Amino acid sequence: MSFLSDEQKKLVDRIGTVASDIEARMMLGTIGLYIDDAQIGVVEDDAVYLRAGDDHRASFEEQGATPYNAGGGVAQASYFRVPDAILEDNDALTTWVEHAGSVAA
Repeated sequence: MSFLSDEQKKLVDRIGTVASDIEARMMLGTIGLYIDDAQIGVVEDDAVYLRAGDDHRASFEEQGATPYNAGGGVAQASYFRVPDAILEDNDALTTWVEHAGSVAA
């Protein structure tokens, strides 16, 4: 994973504490997060974005998550930035990762 910055490696490692089978891969100029070949998220700059289904978007937004912006000002509503408070809470992060995995499957 030499393509990851130190900050990105920390974020991937943090996700790995609740999902030991997480894999980071280079993908179209960004970094994709995968579990069992299903893309569950994206790491860009110093942020993690996890996949959200229709039934969780409002909940994610209520918790301070913002949609992923793939460039050009276009928000990608299927991925949301994981707020710092969620990253710091194992139970909450586990819930977010599990949801992302279920949507990606």
